[in-house]
Amino acid sequence: MNIRTKAAAAVLAAAIIATAAPAYADSAGDPPPPLPHCEFTFKSLKAINLWDDGDSDFVYFQTDGRNWPGGGKSIKFFLNSVHTAAAFDYPTASANIIVRSFGLNVVVDEPWPRPNVDVPPQPQQLLCGVGPSGTNQTRQFSNGDAQYELTYDLTLPHL
Repeated sequence: MNIRTKAAAAVLAAAIIATAAPAYADSAGDPPPPLPHCEFTFKSLKAINLWDDGDSDFVYFQTDGRNWPGGGKSIKFFLNSVHTAAAFDYPTASANIIVRSFGLNVVVDEPWPRPNVDVPPQPQQLLCGVGPSGTNQTRQFSNGDAQYELTYDLTLPHL
């Protein structure tokens, strides 16, 4: 190999390294995504006692402030009616090793200009790894008048 061929090979190798290095540096600088700690899956919601006694409630569900179903929609409940995850657009939530909980809430969607009614007044915190986990867990939401029962799955990671 003569000097010109060696020089050309060195320039080509330097160009390849220079082009690849920024891509590698960018991807190497990104932190890895947080490891999942638990997964919440909404199964159903049952009306045990309505806010509007003798009538119906329009309800939406919240996970960490996200409304289910979205788009300003709510689901009509009568006393003892049950709606599955499909009606709410399949609510889910994940917690990770750092943030090990998420807030859950049932909200009665009152017509404007009346304010919506939180059931209970503050979101309930679902803690990962504290308390029961598994399938078909239940949790009550009540504010002294309206009462709803949530059925959900809470799965812990398989590490």
